[in-house]
Amino acid sequence: MTVQPTKSDEEQAADPWRVLILRIVKRDQSALGDLRHACLTRIHTVAKRILGDTEDTEEVIYDVLLWVWHHPERHDPERGSVSAWLNNLTWSRAIDRLRKRRRQQDILHPEVADEAYPVATVEPETWLSMVDSGSRVHRALATLTSAQRELVLLAFFEGLSHQEIADRVARPLGTVKSLIRRGILQMRSVLEESEARERN
Repeated sequence: MTVQPTKSDEEQAADPWRVLILRIVKRDQSALGDLRHACLTRIHTVAKRILGDTEDTEEVIYDVLLWVWHHPERHDPERGSVSAWLNNLTWSRAIDRLRKRRRQQDILHPEVADEAYPVATVEPETWLSMVDSGSRVHRALATLTSAQRELVLLAFFEGLSHQEIADRVARPLGTVKSLIRRGILQMRSVLEESEARERN
C-alpha cells in the first residue's frame, strides 16, 4: 500500500524552513540557531545592500531574528515562503535603520545632508526579484506613482544622491527631492498600516 504524503509533508518539501518556524512556535531555542544558520547569508545580503558593511547591518540581523523568536506565528505560509518573509522583515528594518542614520546625519552634519545613499551592488529590478510579489513592500511600492517609484528605487537600490538622480532623469533637483520624500512617507504609512493590521 502506497502511503500518501500528508499536507505537512508537502508543505515542508515546498518550504523546508517552515518546519523551523513551527519549532520556534513551540519555543525550541535550537530551532532559532538552525534558522539563523540557514538564512544568515541571504538576510545579511539584503541588509548590506541597503546599509553597507556596517554595525547597523549586524544589528538589523539580530533585530530580525529576535523578532522572529517572539512572533513566529506571524508567518503565513499562504502569503509566501519563510525566505520571502525574512527578506521583507530585513528590508523593512534596514530601511528604518537607514532613515534613523540619515536623520542623525542631518542633525549632526547638515552640510552633507544630500550625500549619496549607501551604494547598492545590483539593479533595483534584480533586488526586487528577491522579494515576494505579494509582500508588504511590493504593495507599498504599488501605491506610488510611477515617477515616485522610479526615484525611490534609484535612491535606495542604486545608491544615487538626489543630484545624481536629478541628472539621470533630467528633472529639477527640488522636484526629485519632493517626489522621493512623498514616496517614502507614503510607503512608510502603508507599511505601518499593514503591520498594525497584522498585530490586531
